[in-house]
Amino acid sequence: MKNLLQLLQLLRRWWPIAALLLVSLVVQKTLFESRYDVSGHAVGHLSSSTTIFFATPLVVILLWVLGADRFRPSILAGCVVWLVGLVGVLLGNVRVVDAIGSSDWTLEEADRLGPARPGYESGHDLAQWASFVAVAGALLLIAAVWRRGAVSGRIAVVSAVLSVLIPPWIFPGAGVVVLTFAVVHRRQRQPDVPMESRALEAGSVSRR
Repeated sequence: MKNLLQLLQLLRRWWPIAALLLVSLVVQKTLFESRYDVSGHAVGHLSSSTTIFFATPLVVILLWVLGADRFRPSILAGCVVWLVGLVGVLLGNVRVVDAIGSSDWTLEEADRLGPARPGYESGHDLAQWASFVAVAGALLLIAAVWRRGAVSGRIAVVSAVLSVLIPPWIFPGAGVVVLTFAVVHRRQRQPDVPMESRALEAGSVSRR
């Protein structure tokens, strides 16, 4: 009975996280990926473009659990730079997908034939540079959250290393995933704070 009550309390407290991730996945699949019927090399670019759909709820979750610290300029700046970079990654990859169209190219065929298609090379360039921006934004966000004491130095280092080591064409700034769930885990270990207290705390910070 005690375990059941703890589970219900956990679900009551954290159900918005599952809801956000589910809504984001539905939007990605139904409103974005469903618009494309691609194969071959284009599939990889379409997959690489979708990181923003996972990153957006991550940022919402992170800002939610950070409480009043969400208003810190450094944290907001890190979120914005990371998301803007990922939007650029999406636009660049979509440009490549549109350039390839229905052609079922292998990687070798794409390298040989792609430059002749409008938008193919510019899309690659945009996606590449935007991924660098996204990684920089992730590192800024990780540093800002760590400076506020929301995660330990070890978590911050692991998050930063993952953001650098995981190839940007797979997930630019992947360490933010670790960062977010580390903050959620730390928040879970704290007692519930009344919403009125949170509102007063947030208001006092915003007036500084």
